[in-house]
Amino acid sequence: MNVTQYDIESLKQTNVSTFLPEVKRHVVRVYGSLALTTIFSVLGVAWSVLALSASRIAFAPLLGFIFALSCLLYISFSSEVTENTVQSTSDKITKLFVLLAFGFFEGVTISQLVHVTLMIDPSLVVTAFIGTLVVFSSLSASALLAKRKSYLYLYGFLSSATLTLFYMGIANLFLRIEFLQNVQIYGGLLVFSGYVLFDTQVMIEKVHRGSRDYVKHAAELFIDLVGLFVRILIILAKNKSRK
Repeated sequence: MNVTQYDIESLKQTNVSTFLPEVKRHVVRVYGSLALTTIFSVLGVAWSVLALSASRIAFAPLLGFIFALSCLLYISFSSEVTENTVQSTSDKITKLFVLLAFGFFEGVTISQLVHVTLMIDPSLVVTAFIGTLVVFSSLSASALLAKRKSYLYLYGFLSSATLTLFYMGIANLFLRIEFLQNVQIYGGLLVFSGYVLFDTQVMIEKVHRGSRDYVKHAAELFIDLVGLFVRILIILAKNKSRK
């Protein structure tokens, strides 16, 4: 999601070409890194939930957010890796380590939500996780197989919708209106679904232009994955609580 309007217009003007071998190799690296990050995120959730259950580290989610944000900033502002970049092994390992740490601490950040949901019904967490993987995989595969640049035009809608949901969330801190809360949850689910389509195709276009920063691309997709999971879990938990 870390793109500008200039980036989008530039990407739209790239020449259409086939799914080149180097693109395929990059996609494998991205989704491999994404899978590892997800595993570390699950470990972060598990560790933090155990800590919360034992009432030893009640402030773990807050610490997780701070560390996750620090890792994300490091990844976002690190030098872009291109096809012409000569990257040392230590640099590669460091950047991948930061990505995995980001996944772990992001898991710690959402552990409070998972902990509460486990007390309602433990099966909801498993259902949300599997559902998220299915939705994410389907949308990302759709973007990979669709006509190139066909989802880049979602940028305007997604940016406006994200900003609207943000201000709506700020307002609802004071108004406490359930309707607005539902709009945030379901609207957020729709927006993050759109970002999966958008970010997948942006990644492909950047690779065609020479980018090989699979860690940064994996981090962007991981944010979308977590966004989907959180909202699916909240929806399931709310529906269960009403019964």
